[in-house]
Amino acid sequence: MRLDDPVRLRRVILWVMLGALGLTALLAIVGVVDSSFQESYRMIGSGIAAVAASRLLLAAGRLLDSPKSRRTGLFIMGVIIVQFVLALLAFWDPLRMSGLGGFNSEESFDFTALSFIPIAIPLGLFFYVWQLRGGFAAGLLGMSATLVTFGIFLIAIWSSDNANENLWETGWSVWFFAFVSAGCAAGVGAERRPLRSIGLIAATTALAMGIAGIWNKPASNPLLSILVALAVVIGHANLLWLCKLKPSQYWLRWLASLLATCGAAAVYEENVRVRGDDLLLRLGTAAGICALCATVAVAILAAFNRRTMPVVSEDEVEMAEITIVCPTCRRKQNVALSHGFGEAACGNCGMKFSIRATAPRCANCNYLLLMFRGDRCPECGNAVASGNRGIQSPSPLPSPGVPGEGEPL
Repeated sequence: MRLDDPVRLRRVILWVMLGALGLTALLAIVGVVDSSFQESYRMIGSGIAAVAASRLLLAAGRLLDSPKSRRTGLFIMGVIIVQFVLALLAFWDPLRMSGLGGFNSEESFDFTALSFIPIAIPLGLFFYVWQLRGGFAAGLLGMSATLVTFGIFLIAIWSSDNANENLWETGWSVWFFAFVSAGCAAGVGAERRPLRSIGLIAATTALAMGIAGIWNKPASNPLLSILVALAVVIGHANLLWLCKLKPSQYWLRWLASLLATCGAAAVYEENVRVRGDDLLLRLGTAAGICALCATVAVAILAAFNRRTMPVVSEDEVEMAEITIVCPTCRRKQNVALSHGFGEAACGNCGMKFSIRATAPRCANCNYLLLMFRGDRCPECGNAVASGNRGIQSPSPLPSPGVPGEGEPL
């Protein structure tokens, strides 16, 4: 079975999920009937984990339909399989079964499986960002810091020294640095912004000072709070300015950045200076919530600003108008459409037009392929003609009858 065949891959995953469901139900019955069956909870847990992993694999398999997202889909599926293997190790504890466990290895396997969850999600996100234009540096920084975090977690879980708490705090510091540094580095190579370098320097310096503070336990350093706030504000602003907005929507981006700055400043002031009330902390929290709402609004507007083609029914496409060029006089003009149909005449030479816009479909199973970029139908797996979806290319436009007449394209 080829990994680039999403239809067969989804069918295999579906059968695995159904088989795991049946096995889980059977083991549950055996565990209830036979009270001496001591390992029933391990088998039932393994079956439930197999079902959950199969369901996640089915969802990630949708990314295999498009060549652009196929690598991301395969990477996410690999991460899901790693999480499933860690869950099986947590249920069965192979060290205990082989007699090699000299300490509570079952608890260590449990913590290993749980600690991979906050690693798996950002790892898939950073891998996706890594493939975008201007996202190489951000994705590489995020993936590297995330993997280092998991390595520190493993050392903290499987070691028995007294520095266990320091290791956990170090790991979470590196995990937070992954997001801040990725936010500051987003867009490197696509757009030049000097503030990105300032944010990366602030984030790296803050990480070094934070780790030194964790292991040396010095007094609180106001400079560390300033650097963390500066890196967060710059990373947040950098992501906001990467969102494509209309000129009339620019004010919302500035508002979100200003609110985030005010929130960071208020929280820093409250943490550094000891005061009798918590007014600044409450103001900073309110500003942070408002900044979060404004940021989500910017993301929603950026998504809606993308030009899409909404489907009215299975065959008709709702478009207000379409721009065409008259084949006789070469005049460019707009033709109004209603439910994908339109009739008009050229305003210059009188040539009549009858236009119909229909959504593309699979020639084998009639599956709707509107906005689909893959090379195989996600329903039946039949090969789909790239680009034109099997429609012949139109004939070239004839030369204009009168030179200089009409508008050029």
